[in-house]
Amino acid sequence: MAFHRAVAAGSSVEACRLLARATEESVAADEPCADAIDKLNLPAADQVTSIRAYGRQSQVRMQGDVVFLTVEAGTWRVWAAGCEPGSAGVYKCEVQK
Repeated sequence: MAFHRAVAAGSSVEACRLLARATEESVAADEPCADAIDKLNLPAADQVTSIRAYGRQSQVRMQGDVVFLTVEAGTWRVWAAGCEPGSAGVYKCEVQK
């Protein structure tokens, strides 16, 4: 997935470009988005194991991560990443709105 490749390559600016607008605003609430991404402990994820689409949103399970996507301006954007299932089916995510 492009977001994880950008993070792994140290291209935080590119990773920020792949975020949904609301997610980028949340990540960049206290500092520039790229600086905030650099400080996060995002898991390595390089292989998609399943995709579930729900209209304009989807859940992508990868080896090492679960990512939630949303469509903005006709393009899939990262809504949340670095996600792990928590209690009652609610995910806890490193990057989210």
